[in-house]
Amino acid sequence: MIFNSSIGRIFLRSTEKGLTKLVLNPGPEYYPEGDQYHPILISARQQLLEYLEGKLKKFKIPIDWKNATHFNKLVWKTLLRIPSGTTVSYTDIAEEIGSPKAVRAVGLANRNNPIPIIIPCHRVIGKSGDLHGFVYGLEMKQKLLHIENPVQFPLQKALF
Repeated sequence: MIFNSSIGRIFLRSTEKGLTKLVLNPGPEYYPEGDQYHPILISARQQLLEYLEGKLKKFKIPIDWKNATHFNKLVWKTLLRIPSGTTVSYTDIAEEIGSPKAVRAVGLANRNNPIPIIIPCHRVIGKSGDLHGFVYGLEMKQKLLHIENPVQFPLQKALF
């Protein structure tokens, strides 16, 4: 399924078990497959649109973990527990999963997140509080955090 949103076009893919992929502004290699009216896709689309309007704080979409490594699944399930409008550091995630020295591996798991926004890797920031790494860029990360908490994450205005 591909649809338009306030942050661009969104591509979604699912299996019978749950969502497997979300891509922002997909290229031509992403094309709808299978049942575009599958209830999982319809629900995911509706929830994403509500989220982007600031009306939804927690997604209720099944996820198909079939291609996730044990470590990535552990990280991604931890990300799902970060409340909307809040952030944690890569170090916090590494400690939470019982691997305090795996900070870089946590960053890699975030980078490999197949379902950004719904699995909220944008809520992970540097230990200093700075925004770091997001597959769709720091401006998009800032936008998503602003949607969730406009007071704590005001949008930066251009000077010119």
